[in-house]
Amino acid sequence: MFVHALDASWMAHPFWRSRFALQGEGDVLALRSSGVAHCWIDTSRGADVAAGSASLREGGADTPADPPAAPATESSSRQPRIPALGDSVAPLHRAERLAVKAREVVRALFCQARAGQAISLDDSLAIVDELTAAVATQPGALIGLVRLKSKDNYTFAHSVAVCTLMIALARQLGLAPYQVRDAGMCGLLHDVGKLRVPGHILHKPGKLTPEEFGVMRMHPQHGVEILSRGGQVPDSVIDVCLHHHEKMDGSGYPHGLPQGQISLLAI
Repeated sequence: MFVHALDASWMAHPFWRSRFALQGEGDVLALRSSGVAHCWIDTSRGADVAAGSASLREGGADTPADPPAAPATESSSRQPRIPALGDSVAPLHRAERLAVKAREVVRALFCQARAGQAISLDDSLAIVDELTAAVATQPGALIGLVRLKSKDNYTFAHSVAVCTLMIALARQLGLAPYQVRDAGMCGLLHDVGKLRVPGHILHKPGKLTPEEFGVMRMHPQHGVEILSRGGQVPDSVIDVCLHHHEKMDGSGYPHGLPQGQISLLAI
């Protein structure tokens, strides 16, 4: 069967995606033991329930609300499972688990992009929504954790950190909820173009040579190319990906935009 949606938040189940194909008994057992009360299946992408089986199609008191609409395109490849986050975990530990899980999800998303696949907006939005909820309830713990540097997974940790800080700043500015969500998406995906920067340049400990810096300066354009594969990425995310290294005095790159020509989220 193809699971279309789970009746639980992203952090309350052991799958890092909410839409995926069940691949075998292990997936079925993980789903049954997850504590999720209901799920929806997409019969156009997988098997239906057996004739005569119990079903919620007819409705009733226990019937959950309609599932969220599926995106136009989505990979149904098997996804790694990450331990779920229990409600009894202390706030600091919850923030730590969320930061770790978010980094792992970003790693998986970026690996998809490196393999030539379109980045799943559905999975990206799930991360942003969970981080937004956490910023609203435990901002100090979460922001402190995501700002910790890790040499081993810097690109993924940096993306989660910028996403969290963008959400916090957008909330502080009093932006509308949809703008806060856009800000988080921008932060999460702004550096995806670094996937195309050679490792010896990206992770060089010393100063880059002019030639190496020229290669590094191409990552905003690379990011736009990667994000454009899916065809559903918001314009604001494309803009921030392309212009997050512009500077108010016009000395930034790639276009040398001055103050007044740089969007609020790109600044």
